Amino acid sequence: MKTRIISALVIIVIGMTCVVLGGYVLAALVLFIAAVGLHEFYKAFENKGYRPIYALGYVFVGLMLLQIISGSMTMTDIYFPEITAIAHINWFPLVQLIVLLTMLALCVFKHDKHNVVDNAITLLGGYYVVYLSSFFLSVRQLDGGKDGLYMFILVILGCVSADTFAYFIGCRFGKHKLIPAVSPKKSVEGSVAAFVGAALMLSIYGVIMIQTGIFTTVKLLHYPILGLIIGGLAQIGDLTASAAKRYAGVKDFGKLIPGHGGILDRIDSYIFVFPIAFYYLDLVVLR
Repeated sequence: MKTRIISALVIIVIGMTCVVLGGYVLAALVLFIAAVGLHEFYKAFENKGYRPIYALGYVFVGLMLLQIISGSMTMTDIYFPEITAIAHINWFPLVQLIVLLTMLALCVFKHDKHNVVDNAITLLGGYYVVYLSSFFLSVRQLDGGKDGLYMFILVILGCVSADTFAYFIGCRFGKHKLIPAVSPKKSVEGSVAAFVGAALMLSIYGVIMIQTGIFTTVKLLHYPILGLIIGGLAQIGDLTASAAKRYAGVKDFGKLIPGHGGILDRIDSYIFVFPIAFYYLDLVVLR
């Protein structure tokens, strides 16, 4: 337990420092998280006997780098308008087409080494780990980065609150199993607590931000709504990772973080939450 607490504190300090600084500091951290998380995902399925194509999977990390360089809000919208000759080209579909055709060709020319399932795992890893984690950057850049910090904290607080309330209420009052075939320890009581806890803590956060005048962009009504959304998505993200690990036959995706497992074990709920939170904030709150 001591090791787990120390590791958590180190993660919090490093993570929040990068979030506050933003820019290329946060971008470097997210690139690291994406690359390591993708490696952990592929290694887990290698344990099952599959052969994901690492080189093609890392193209997704390259796309994230292009997103950072171009200043794009999302990975699917990468343009370089300052280069007039290619200003009209969105690089995401083009690169994805090349990756897809390359994988299909490998099924022919490397049929003794890779099959369609290996291709599917390769693509899934790229989208599940890298594409979803790219929304960490998208949320931080919201409103031109002006209020992105407070929105990022909003989403993180919702995730942490959901996880914390689910854990303690589940341990104390959990009697009814949620989905035992996927995660035997999770309970219905803990699941309900995740929704309530996230909505409650975000509402408190919203009142504090608005009353102090620190951050007034998001109206108070949106905080409990976001809390409920985050409370549900965080659980689905955690259960998705549990299902993948159970299928692959591994306890954790990695061992990088003492007492916590791998990078992907720590961000499994966050990468489900951030994309939807981004679009809610961008399309509903800021428009």
